[in-house]
Amino acid sequence: MQVVIVAGGKGTRLRSRIGDLPKPMAPVGGRPLLEHQIRLAKQHGFTDIVLLLGYGASQIREYFEDGSGFGVRIRHYIETQPLGTAGSVLSVLDELADRFLVMYGDTMLNVDLERFWLAHQASGAAASLLLHPNDHPHDSDLVEVDAQNRIVAFLPYPHDSARFYANLVNAALYVFNR
Repeated sequence: MQVVIVAGGKGTRLRSRIGDLPKPMAPVGGRPLLEHQIRLAKQHGFTDIVLLLGYGASQIREYFEDGSGFGVRIRHYIETQPLGTAGSVLSVLDELADRFLVMYGDTMLNVDLERFWLAHQASGAAASLLLHPNDHPHDSDLVEVDAQNRIVAFLPYPHDSARFYANLVNAALYVFNR
């Protein structure tokens, strides 16, 4: 099983706390955030890891190398210009498996990735997004689903105050069929 981690951000809002470190290398519990994600992926059977890098790519490559020190296989792809999430994934699409999981390199999560993977497979969907409620839906981009849990709308902030919105937020975790 393959996971693609988009890890190209500069972390400008964190600069005062992490200095010149790329966001995915921010220390959490004594380890880089990205290491937590790689360990989570491995725990759930994802041993083929594709890192999509931008800012600080050399620091990330030097730390993780080919992944053998973590019991996984890591391939690094470096953007020459920022492409955004979709652009960076599309730029390496020919290198990806028929089905792959995507996560962001700056998001701490504790999710049963294999369960999410299997739910996607069982659904027959081309793409699955993990959605969750949060404690500030009034200033978040929301997702609207129908009775079969199919996405029918993305609702960017700000929201119409006269309308009710379900508290479903994109958790930045996806499974895609190529």
